[in-house]
Amino acid sequence: MRKSQLSDGTPFIGIKVEHYVKINDFAKHLAEHFDRKGVEFDKALGKREAMEILKTGLFFNGLYGEIDETLYEGAPNALDNYDAAYDLARDWVGRNYPYLIH
Repeated sequence: MRKSQLSDGTPFIGIKVEHYVKINDFAKHLAEHFDRKGVEFDKALGKREAMEILKTGLFFNGLYGEIDETLYEGAPNALDNYDAAYDLARDWVGRNYPYLIH
């Protein structure tokens, strides 16, 4: 934590947060991103774009992501697009970040 101020003189405290991201966390944020946009997972996704998606997801929704899968237990097809994107995203993360595979 550090004290600072904006260019207009408004004081603020800067706080850095560190996340320990596992393969499932990374895949969850990628799948949520593509599900929210309503498009299929982009298999040609670049590492830089994927990292931006992950950072944005972590900033707004934390490590657990936006979708709580337990809320959709009564709707059998509600998460079909998300599930398909998640499987592709997990494969993508495994290929591009093999050290995350346990």
